[in-house]
Amino acid sequence: MKINLQNVIDEIDSVDDTVHAFYSPQQETIVYIFNNDPGMSTADRDDKTLIPLPDRREINDYHNMELFIGTVQDRTAAEWLANAIHGRGAFRMFRAALERFGLTESWYDFLDRQHRILAIEWCEDNGIEYEASYAGEEEDEYSDDDDDEDNSYGFHEDYTRERFVTRKNPAEMPKEIRIVPVTSHNSANIVYMHADCRKELAALKHIRMEQDIEKAQQEIDAALHEQAFIFAAVKDGKYAGYMILKPQDDMVLSDLYVRPEYRRRGIASALFEKAAETAQAEGRDLSVIMRPYYDKMLQFLQKHGWNYLSEIRLVRNDADENAPAVSLIHSRLNY
Repeated sequence: MKINLQNVIDEIDSVDDTVHAFYSPQQETIVYIFNNDPGMSTADRDDKTLIPLPDRREINDYHNMELFIGTVQDRTAAEWLANAIHGRGAFRMFRAALERFGLTESWYDFLDRQHRILAIEWCEDNGIEYEASYAGEEEDEYSDDDDDEDNSYGFHEDYTRERFVTRKNPAEMPKEIRIVPVTSHNSANIVYMHADCRKELAALKHIRMEQDIEKAQQEIDAALHEQAFIFAAVKDGKYAGYMILKPQDDMVLSDLYVRPEYRRRGIASALFEKAAETAQAEGRDLSVIMRPYYDKMLQFLQKHGWNYLSEIRLVRNDADENAPAVSLIHSRLNY
């Protein structure tokens, strides 16, 4: 699945209560369902694969106005803006106050950034890879119809028109790592990583194994069914790593994996920090399943201050008499 980020932002900018916008993974495009459309079949309306784009409630531009006011350093201007957003005609009064204090362009820059953040988070939360390409964009057309209409709940057409005229370049977003929960809705984005993880672990034991996508899907589905906490790390719109936390007596970190091309960028540390936060929120201690042949993981844990060996688990292995031997003597651990 892939989408142009600007298309998502455009939908956020022009949200309309009379039509609902959805992303169709099958068609890889945005589709629309109009309210009370007699031509829309029940099957189309009940299509569970359609992913709804942010609606007016999720966009919450009134809250964006409040947030913007908090960034205004001029106390007099901030007071005018705060008074303007109460009562009917809030945006008209807000815009008048912006113009009075010369803050119009600053507001549009701020709102562009907020909408872009929301668009990125929507893509990442739903496991949709996006392209942040702006080449060839053209100024949107608009109509002068209904300029006097008041809509205090959201923004009106005159705001959208003026925004496209005023804004020349899209707001740049900082590149950062986001940790998103994995559910049955977006689990397909980590299945291949999980299969690669199993393949890499097998290679460390000198076992050659093919990538088993079906088994990986079954294991992810089973973990979700058992109410495990699964999180993915998203970098630049792409799923770069994942982890699985299983609530037992402790919160057990059973899997932590980062794609090779994203390693040494702080992604494993970000996932590990999320694991600690989740364990604390659940009132459990965090423990890690440490495979003895995985030296890099042991080094990673020791780097983060994990030097306490709580137990050694031995299992019987009758299947492989030539299994390689390992030693933990080279690592100094407390117990």
